[in-house]
Amino acid sequence: MIIKPRESKDDIRAISEHLKDIKSRVDKDRTQEVEKEIKNLWSGFKSEEKSGYLINFYYDNDRYAILHDLRIVYNKEQSEWVAQIDHLVINRALQCFVFETKSIADTLEINDEGEFVRYF
Repeated sequence: MIIKPRESKDDIRAISEHLKDIKSRVDKDRTQEVEKEIKNLWSGFKSEEKSGYLINFYYDNDRYAILHDLRIVYNKEQSEWVAQIDHLVINRALQCFVFETKSIADTLEINDEGEFVRYF
């Protein structure tokens, strides 16, 4: 059962438009940075969309609760801590499975120590 669906494409489009507005107001030498942020935003959205589709396909039934795009904010003594979870799946035994979606265009390898190594 999907408790919280994914963010809509309209939300991402609004953020992208805001970044395009910022791009028009920054120095010429910094426009490439903004363009990269826009590209990364859409790439991340597409990756999360694919992951969300697969999670919904396999776990959308009465045995699982599915929550996408969670943002948890904790205020502690004038400072704000934020956690963002891409996908959370909870089963009937209250086991929680947290999924973090990443989009990597380079080579990724897991070494003998269990570390993720990215090659450019």
